[in-house]
Amino acid sequence: MPNLKKGKIQVRKTGQQVQFIGDHLTFAVNKKTGLLQDVRKNGVVLIQSGPYINLKIPGKHVYYSTIIMDD
Repeated sequence: MPNLKKGKIQVRKTGQQVQFIGDHLTFAVNKKTGLLQDVRKNGVVLIQSGPYINLKIPGKHVYYSTIIMDD
């Protein structure tokens, strides 16, 4: 995890993204989806895209086991 320190952040807006650039950490937010894109610390990629919501709902009840989950 990055060690956060007080400092200045540059904000750049492009057609598809809003980029946040600090001394050692940079990341972009996709304007359309709201997802993080290309999170980097010292040039090393930590996250390429996400987070994605994985919604699961209860499915058919199985008496001999747990409940089956439907995606």
